[in-house]
Amino acid sequence: MTRFLLLLSLFATVVVAQPTLPEAGRYGPDLSIAGGADAAISGWLDRSDEMDECRVYLYAEPVGNRWRLVLYAPAYDDVLAGALVTTTASVRLLVTRAPRGCEADYGWFSGGPEFRLTQPRSWQRIALSGPGATVRESGAADAPVVQNLGYYQPWAVTATRGGFVAGLALSRDGGIAGWMAVEDLLPPLAHSLMEDRLQRPLPGLSAPATLAQRRLWQQLLDWSDRCETRFQGQRGRDGGLALIQVAPQFALLRISCGRTQFQDSFIYAWIRLGLPEQTRLLTFEGYPPARTGRLSSAHSLIVGQDEIDVRSYTLLLYSRWDQEIECGQLLRFKLNLEGPQMSEWRERDCDAAAASAEGTAEQSPLQWPLKEGAGEAEGG
Repeated sequence: MTRFLLLLSLFATVVVAQPTLPEAGRYGPDLSIAGGADAAISGWLDRSDEMDECRVYLYAEPVGNRWRLVLYAPAYDDVLAGALVTTTASVRLLVTRAPRGCEADYGWFSGGPEFRLTQPRSWQRIALSGPGATVRESGAADAPVVQNLGYYQPWAVTATRGGFVAGLALSRDGGIAGWMAVEDLLPPLAHSLMEDRLQRPLPGLSAPATLAQRRLWQQLLDWSDRCETRFQGQRGRDGGLALIQVAPQFALLRISCGRTQFQDSFIYAWIRLGLPEQTRLLTFEGYPPARTGRLSSAHSLIVGQDEIDVRSYTLLLYSRWDQEIECGQLLRFKLNLEGPQMSEWRERDCDAAAASAEGTAEQSPLQWPLKEGAGEAEGG
C-alpha cells in the first residue's frame, strides 16, 4: 500500500502580514500575557479557582498572519496545540481540546474563550521557574532570599540586569516581586514535545498507521479510556488510524477502538487543512458523548459500521442493536467545511422487528422508518 505523510506543508498558510502583538498585562483574573521584542507571546492561564490543577503555560510564535500556539500543563506533563487570535487588547484562545487538569471545563475551552486586557503591565516575557529557583531582594548573588519558588512556577520578567531578571511570581492573589537568576528560569520551550508541536501541530500518519503514530495522535486528541483500553487489548501491529481525505480543505480521521461482541467501535476526528487548531474529536447526534473516565473533549464512541462517499460528501453510520434481529439506527451526515451535519435518521425498534411478519425482517436499513422529529438540515 502506498505510504503517505501528513506533512507540515499541508497545513501551511499564506503569508499576508504579521499578526497583532497584544499588550502585556492581565486579561481578566485567569490570563497573563507578555509580548517581547522577539515577536513571540508567552503567557500563563490559571483557572485553579474552579479546577485545582488547571494551570497552563502558553507560548506562541507568528506563522504567516496567525499565532501558532503550544500549551503546557505542568501538573500532567501535557502538551497540546492551538492558535491565538489577537488585537492589541484582546486574546482569543483556539485549542484542539482542554489541557489535562482542566477536563471539567472542556466545553469552555472548545468554545474559543476570549480575554480582554484589564491591567496593562510592563512585562517582557513570562517564563517558568526551574528546580531550586529563588526570589532575591536585589539582582546580586549575595542578596537575601525572599522566597523559594517551586518547579514550574510562572515568573513575569520586567527588567534584566547582568545575570538577573526583575519581575513578579504570578498567582491569583498577585504574587511576590523581586529578582531571580536568569539560570533559574526555563527556556520558553522547556518540554521536549513543545518545540515539535509548535513546528508541526499535527503528527505524521502513514498507511497503515503505526502504534507510535497512534500514541502521538492520542496525546494530541486525548480520546476516551474506554476506546483505548479495548483497542490495546486486541491490537496487532497496525495503529488503527485511517485518514479519509474528503475535500482539499478537510478530512476525517477514523480511530479504531477495537471490536465489540459483533460490531466495530470507533471515533472520528475532524481535520481542517491549514487550520490545525480546529482539529477535534466529533460528537454525533444519536451517539451520546463518551462519559467514562477522564475526558478533555466531548466525543462519541460509535459502535457499528460506517461508510463514507467522498463524491457526495456523505457519511453513513449504522448501529445494530441486536445480533439476531434486524433493528437499530442508521444516520446520514452531510460533510462540509465546518463538519458533519445530520440529514437523515432512520430507526427500527427491536421489539417491533421481532413481532413483524416474516419477510419484513430483511428490510434494508435505508428503508427503515424516519425517526420522528429528525429530518433534513438537523444539526449533528
